[in-house]
Amino acid sequence: GVITTYSGTIPAINSAISNINSIDFLKLIQGQNPILIGEFIENDLLVSLDKSLLENKLVICSENQENSDLMIKTLNRQIKNYGKKTVIIDTDGESIFDKNALVMSDNFRLPINNQIINFIYENGLEYKSARSKAILQETFLELNYYISSLEEPYIPVNKFIDILEKQYNESKLPELVLLKNTLIKFNDAGIFARNIMEYKNLFDSLLNNQTTVIDISQVDDIIQREVISYVYDLIKEISEDYYVFVKLTNGNSDKKLLKQVFSSKNTYSIITCSYTYKYLTELKKISKDLILFTPLIQQQDFASYNTFLTTLGRTEFVVYGQATQFMPLIVKLSERAKIMSVAPQTTLTPEDAQRMVQKQLKEQQQRYQAEKIQQEAYQQQQQMSQ
Repeated sequence: GVITTYSGTIPAINSAISNINSIDFLKLIQGQNPILIGEFIENDLLVSLDKSLLENKLVICSENQENSDLMIKTLNRQIKNYGKKTVIIDTDGESIFDKNALVMSDNFRLPINNQIINFIYENGLEYKSARSKAILQETFLELNYYISSLEEPYIPVNKFIDILEKQYNESKLPELVLLKNTLIKFNDAGIFARNIMEYKNLFDSLLNNQTTVIDISQVDDIIQREVISYVYDLIKEISEDYYVFVKLTNGNSDKKLLKQVFSSKNTYSIITCSYTYKYLTELKKISKDLILFTPLIQQQDFASYNTFLTTLGRTEFVVYGQATQFMPLIVKLSERAKIMSVAPQTTLTPEDAQRMVQKQLKEQQQRYQAEKIQQEAYQQQQQMSQ
C-alpha cells in the first residue's frame, strides 16, 4: 500500500506483474490534505495531490496565457477551500481574476517611503558626474532621515516635488531639475501616492480579504519589480500565512527579488513564467515541484521531459516533484477541479476542507468501481455469447 524506490533486487520468477488502477494510485499520492489539480486524460478522474505541492516553491512553466490563468484559478480556489489567504500579482493584465482588483495607477499607488526614495535615487536619472551624484545623495539621505521621523513614514509625491523645487532654487544644481521632471513623469503615470488612502487600500485588502488581486500591467517592468517587492514587505508585517501567485518575466525580476520571494517566512510563492525566463535554471534548483505545459520549442532545462512535453495536448500538463513522489504525471486542466461545493463567502476550517475534498474523491471512487463492475459483467456476457 505504499510507493517505494526500486531496490534493484530481482523479483521471484512467480511474481505477479499487473497495472495499478487510477483510483488506487491516487490514494497513494493524495496525502493528508488533498487538493484537486485537474483530471487524468484517459478516464476523466479528478487528480488530487497533497497541499504541500503549493508550499514547496511551485513553478508553473507555460507559454499559453489561458492555461496559466486557469491553473492559477484552480489552485487559488483549492487554497481558499482551506480558509487560507491568497494574493495574485497580475503582471500582464490579459486576464481578470477578480472584479475588485487593485489596479496600479487607478486605485492603488506606491508610497514614497525610504525604500522608494532609494529606488528613485538609483533609477531616477543618469548622473553626469560623481560630484552631482554625491550632492544628490546628501539630499536623499536628508529625505530618508525626515521620513523616518514621521508618524506615518511616507511623503506625498506633490510635497516631494515641492522639496526638489526649493532645493534647486537654493543650489541651482541642474540634476535637481532633471530629477523633478522625472518625478513629475512618474506622478503623471500614477506611480506614487498623493495621499495615504492611495496606498493603504492594499494593506487593508491583504488584512481583510481572502484573495487580493493586484494588476500592475500598466506600468514598466522596473516599476513592477518594485511593486512585487513592496507587496512582500507588506505581507511580512502581517503575522499570517499567504499564498502568493506571481508572474515573473526577464524585465520585472532579478536575483535580489527572487531571494526575497523565496525567503519570506510567512509566504508560499507559486511562480508562473515562460520557458525563456532567464532565471529558469535557478528556479529549477530551488523548486521541489513543477507544473510544465507544452513549450514552443524543445527544452534544454527539461530535456528529460521532452518526450512527454512534445506530445501534450493544448490543456494538458506534466506535474512532477516531491508531491508526486518524483513520478511525472500527465494531467489535463478541468473546470471541475476548481468548483467549490460551499458558498463562496464561507470560510472552511482545514478539517472541513479536507473532508469536503475526500468526500468528492470517495464519490468518484464509488462511481468508478460501479462502472468497472458493469464493464466486467458486460465483457463476461460477451465472452459467454461468443
